[in-house]
Amino acid sequence: MKKNTVKIIKQIGFEGRTTIPLIIREEMGLEDKDFISFELSEDGNSVTLRREFICDGCPVYDEVEEKKADMELQKLLKEHDPVLVSIMKYIIGLAGDAA
Repeated sequence: MKKNTVKIIKQIGFEGRTTIPLIIREEMGLEDKDFISFELSEDGNSVTLRREFICDGCPVYDEVEEKKADMELQKLLKEHDPVLVSIMKYIIGLAGDAA
């Protein structure tokens, strides 16, 4: 780990499952649905855990999330200036035409 080496002993469950301790998940930046890999050492006595990025060239967020962000931005702009909302809609329209 980044700061200090921490040894945590865990028991393997009935189906070979265990939980990655919170401190390790936080240090590695692991979140729900992240991909990880396990690499067994040559001597077979240790495992290296790595965070993996499976999708090459995937967008940072999906289309639904992008539309939600656009709607939230429009709402914020509308509260402050209707002219800005019109400009934002125009820009979104141009971006949609380019895709």
